Amino acid sequence: MKDLSDLKNRIQTTELKLVTQRNGSSVYEGYSPQGKVFIKITENKTANDRYFEILEALTDFPLTPNVLDQFEWKGLSVISMTAIEGMQADQALQNCTQAQKNALFYDIGLALGDLHHKIPQTDLLNMKFWKDRDGLSTHSALWNKQLDLMISKWVTRINPLSSDYQEFSSQLDELCQYDTALCEPAQLTLLHCDYIGRNILVGNDNRISGVIDFEAARIGDPIYDLAKIVWVNIDFSELGLRNAVLEGWECTYKQTVPKRKFLYYVGIQCLAAIAWTDTHCSSDGTDPIFRTSAIRTLKMVLNELHAL
Repeated sequence: MKDLSDLKNRIQTTELKLVTQRNGSSVYEGYSPQGKVFIKITENKTANDRYFEILEALTDFPLTPNVLDQFEWKGLSVISMTAIEGMQADQALQNCTQAQKNALFYDIGLALGDLHHKIPQTDLLNMKFWKDRDGLSTHSALWNKQLDLMISKWVTRINPLSSDYQEFSSQLDELCQYDTALCEPAQLTLLHCDYIGRNILVGNDNRISGVIDFEAARIGDPIYDLAKIVWVNIDFSELGLRNAVLEGWECTYKQTVPKRKFLYYVGIQCLAAIAWTDTHCSSDGTDPIFRTSAIRTLKMVLNELHAL
């Protein structure tokens, strides 16, 4: 990273502490005349423009940062925003009792349902952040078209020569047959698409204090976001925790979660996870565990779909 001296002067802070680096972006913490701030720096101006647009639309949502400034610095895109106090939810969950986990996952569902309501569909359709993803026409907001493109991308990334391919390939084929029953959602909402523990902050009171990182956001069916948090942060066999998230979401979104659609989306998340392990190599050696969990969850999803 470049010398930060003149950046510090620009935002009027004496220190910038690195918080995280991921996917070519760096987030720093500092103190400016506005108080504690987060500074996001990236070479990907398009990604920061998307983030800026979404945060500006979520000004009235209390769990997201408020944008203080956006500018270019030494060829990099910079966003300055208010800081949110809290620990990442996946870390907080490690020290929770079972009762605390239930309460926290319920709150995670509450916050997600509230987020899904915050930007009206008419406003979403006029926003730019979702229009240049996956080669979509800027005039198409059809969720099923977006989903088909994502599924096709992930299917092409799966390695048919992998040692466990025969274990899950027929199950993926069976899963994809369930998409014929899907219809367009009655209401398009903002999808975070990465609403998982590392992007959810928890305060000292074990309540959600913040939601961050909207780089993967798009518009579509809100049930898709529910499937992501359940697949990533909950053992799918823990029905109590799974239901806590769904019940929290239903409380604020005022809609019952359609079980068949939810299960199908969890299966699609498993497909995405398997494809990811075929194209990436994690530095911490967790890929085999992640992949095994995806294949196991896919089996459970199909068993539950059969029982409906």
